[in-house]
Amino acid sequence: MSNLNSTTALSSEHFVEGILVAIPTELKKAYKADQSAERAFEKKRGAFIDLAWSFGIRSEHMKSPKTGGVISPEAFQELNDMIVAEFPAQEQKLLGTPTASLDEETKKQKRDLQAKIGSKRSDLKGALERRERNVAEGKGADDKRTRTPEEIINDNVADCLKRARALEPDNTNLDIVALVDALKDVQKILVNTNLQSND
Repeated sequence: MSNLNSTTALSSEHFVEGILVAIPTELKKAYKADQSAERAFEKKRGAFIDLAWSFGIRSEHMKSPKTGGVISPEAFQELNDMIVAEFPAQEQKLLGTPTASLDEETKKQKRDLQAKIGSKRSDLKGALERRERNVAEGKGADDKRTRTPEEIINDNVADCLKRARALEPDNTNLDIVALVDALKDVQKILVNTNLQSND
């Protein structure tokens, strides 16, 4: 027989001979709260991705520059620092501790935390990849609606800005500085229009 009956949280009301026969009401309430928290998290994650997208940030910017990420080493460090800043204080302290001063068990804990940074970054990369697929399919930010003309223009301007910044002066007759400034001005117009429409 299962040793579940030794758990203090169990009662004969929910288990018969180790078999779960009823879901506790408290558990149902806890699940409802858990799902509410998850929906709130998804909404906030969506707002974060919306903002990242408006700045022209794409999934390729979430990868390490050592593995093909279109991001400078300095900005990549900023990205990781942003992620670590939301870790518990104890984890932040461990990450900042020189590895040579740690015992083997604590070294493993630090490696796990370093992997956690990569996992969080991968989550953001995945969310941006989904947005990119939606945009490519004309779905915009939300699968359930069509992009507005403003969103389409904003997405195209962001892509143009990214490409303009990647241009090499020796390979084009364009005034890159003027082009980038002009595209930034267009973005400002779009942002101001959006703010006015939300007033």
